[in-house]
Amino acid sequence: MDITVLDFKKPLLSLLNDPFLFGNIDNLDVNKTDPFAKHPTHNRVLSTGNMGRRYKLAYKTGVTNIESDFLVPKISNQDKASCCPLLFTTSILSQEMRNLPTALWPLGYIYNVSLTTSTNQEKQFGMDLKYTQLHQIIKSILGSYIHYQKSTALHNVKVQLGSTTKCVNLRVPCFFIISDMQGGDKMCCSSPCYSNKWRRLCHKCNLQGKDAGNTSMECKKILIKPIQEMVNNNDKEWLDQLKQYNVQNTWFAIDFGGCPYGIFSAACPVEPLHALENGLIVDCLKVLFLKIKSSIELAI
Repeated sequence: MDITVLDFKKPLLSLLNDPFLFGNIDNLDVNKTDPFAKHPTHNRVLSTGNMGRRYKLAYKTGVTNIESDFLVPKISNQDKASCCPLLFTTSILSQEMRNLPTALWPLGYIYNVSLTTSTNQEKQFGMDLKYTQLHQIIKSILGSYIHYQKSTALHNVKVQLGSTTKCVNLRVPCFFIISDMQGGDKMCCSSPCYSNKWRRLCHKCNLQGKDAGNTSMECKKILIKPIQEMVNNNDKEWLDQLKQYNVQNTWFAIDFGGCPYGIFSAACPVEPLHALENGLIVDCLKVLFLKIKSSIELAI
């Protein structure tokens, strides 16, 4: 299959050289005193992604020379369509700027292969092979990004942030992927099924369906290394118990800034539509109105 891909360095430098986005320091989520220095944490309130634990860990593991290394966390955006682009931007842009179309650059296009595959063929493939095919496509798209994460090809790059210009070594860890819950499941190669009978409801943690209503339950986040070892050892029994497909996940090779959870926490870490708007908020409203109804009936 022919895959449309772009070399990561070219769109990254095109993004960083956009004067509309990076020419005004107010557009950026950086250290206002020294935009190439570590992002400051003013208080315990998290107002941006660069004030959180992920940024601190990525800075600690990725920046070895504070004079020349510059952390440019990458954010991916994956949509649903017959041919959806895998887009990226950076968290050093403010939320308002990141939402602009000019701040999102494509790395390649993920084709929906099911459109050219019959139902019988899909049944013969099985889910492991289907997800393997998907991640072969993603591997082609992310190939240059993986290369630039590990090489020195992004060293000594001139970058202008507001009125300050400096030659820096760009460090480009992946922070998170903007997608819906099922899109995140595909990136993690976990089964997109949400039932109280399943042993794992979410790609991010080990919470079982039977415990979904237990507010005192403490779940554990999924680590990359054990899952990778299971796949390498072809341990289908354990993978099936975790509702994880036996697939070499392309994102295992990505640098997530030293985060041991990697793709499992980066893939759609917060999905308010299903988790809150169609989930917790709906349940809270039901409880609230049932209480009101009971109170009215008792009053009558």
